[in-house]
Amino acid sequence: MGNNKNENTKKLSKGGKNQATANNKNNQAIEATTNNEAWPLLTPQKPADCADNVLEKLSSLDTKMATLETFPKQMSELASTLKTFSSDVELLHKEIKRLREENYSLREKK
Repeated sequence: MGNNKNENTKKLSKGGKNQATANNKNNQAIEATTNNEAWPLLTPQKPADCADNVLEKLSSLDTKMATLETFPKQMSELASTLKTFSSDVELLHKEIKRLREENYSLREKK
């Protein structure tokens, strides 16, 4: 049994060393990725006129949003116009019906 205990201790020591080596490699990899010299290689370069393009897009977006802000009012006015138009068409149908009846009765009298 004494030999087994020594062998287990050796295995644990060896495993501990392997784990320490793996941790050390991981730490080195993390340090390499956080190294400031590596960042310029990973960061895409933006065109110099990028700020101008963004401002143009924002201006265009502002114009479109201003148009959309009036949209509910325009829809309300359109609905009101449609309601008036519908009412007028209904009145015209009634008038046409009345005139047809009058026309028919006048032809009957002759």
